[in-house]
Amino acid sequence: MANNIYTDGDADQDANNPNNWSLAQVPTGTDVMFFTNAGGGGSENNCNFSGNISCAGINVTSDYGGDIDMVTHDLTTSSDATFAGGSIFDCGTGDLNCSGNFANGAQTTWTRGLSTIVMNGAGTTITGSGSNDLTALTINENVEVLSSGTKIDVRGNLTVANGKTLTLTKNIQQNSHTATVNGTVSIPAGQAFIINGSLAVTGTGEVSGDGTLGLRNGGSVTDASGTIEPAAILIKQDVSLVAGTYGSATTVVTCTQDNAGTNKTLTFVGDCDFPGDIKFDNDKVGRTYTIDTGDNNVTFGGDVEFDDTGGTTPTWTEPTTPGKIITFDGTTIFTGDVGEDSLGDVTVAANANLALASNMECDDFIGSQGATVTGVFLLTCDTFDLTGVSGNPVTWTDVDVTTTAAGTAAWSDVSNSDALPGADITADANSNNNGGNDAGWLFPAVGNPWYQYAQEQAVTA
Repeated sequence: MANNIYTDGDADQDANNPNNWSLAQVPTGTDVMFFTNAGGGGSENNCNFSGNISCAGINVTSDYGGDIDMVTHDLTTSSDATFAGGSIFDCGTGDLNCSGNFANGAQTTWTRGLSTIVMNGAGTTITGSGSNDLTALTINENVEVLSSGTKIDVRGNLTVANGKTLTLTKNIQQNSHTATVNGTVSIPAGQAFIINGSLAVTGTGEVSGDGTLGLRNGGSVTDASGTIEPAAILIKQDVSLVAGTYGSATTVVTCTQDNAGTNKTLTFVGDCDFPGDIKFDNDKVGRTYTIDTGDNNVTFGGDVEFDDTGGTTPTWTEPTTPGKIITFDGTTIFTGDVGEDSLGDVTVAANANLALASNMECDDFIGSQGATVTGVFLLTCDTFDLTGVSGNPVTWTDVDVTTTAAGTAAWSDVSNSDALPGADITADANSNNNGGNDAGWLFPAVGNPWYQYAQEQAVTA
């Protein structure tokens, strides 16, 4: 590839005039658009596109001080596009299609205009800076993001094509518009994919890795039909989540970085599943942070914590539609009294483990077969049912219960748990009274033949 140096020989500042180039032709697929003060170039020669240009590459060197404007036209390169000039590069409304490495981090002034940077080269890189942001970015091949700063900002739409991977060796932040992931966004440890607009992870899409997915003020997930499983998800301020599985090991929901006195809300707009640990944290004094379930089912597979470090207890808005429930479906430590806010209807799924590290308040409580519930704390509920089965009982240990309506316990092993003043809990003949239980638990008398039969069956089993 030859360097075709811009000279502005006709002094008309036209990039599409052959007389303005050292090779006497507008750059083509065999030569590189070269902007420099050396080799016949001029440091102050401005350049404006009057038509589209397809060439081998573009190189704006640091000693070039002229302004370059694509105006309304496209630039297509089959190799690298490097911008390090000392003045202005203005993308205008044209698109820049690059099949090599793209680097604009060293350009003194980068004006993104309404352009889209389209990456078409496999194994290529994007090197930018926080100040030289992009309007829109399309990833059509496997690309790695580098940066001379802490992150790259994309102010418009970001699209990753099906089957292609965008690897974030540096953070990338998408602002106000839509990030559509049809392929993969890979987030290494220590890096973040930050969404201030909307995120759509389609059925073929994946957001994963050892880094963090950040959902920030005004952000939303509008499609979670693909795979969302980075090591961590950080949700800040006003965010909404569509139905889906948010499969990070750790999710933190926080009110931080908010203007004083402004209340914020996390809204579920579909059934949401959190297989990992989750922490709801209101860390701002005088502000309300609301978790609005929006009449949807929510499933937790890990630990659940409500925290009010520096602020007030997060407000949980329970579903109002009958049949919508909170399910603990894994090994969960529940921490943080939600105060006067009920969790709504709660189910501990079959064979799941729930340990109370603080009081819990809910409406209807169901402990499914094989579930284990422990903790030296109080469960307050409207209705209470333990639904074990033969060979797979519910184990209930060290948890006191206050229930408004009469409760039931079938095939349940209960120990050191008081049924406090309220309605009684009636245990069936297949349930075991393992001691330390208040009279509020109504177990069959030892002389009850059905009770004796159940004990004999348990021994012979």
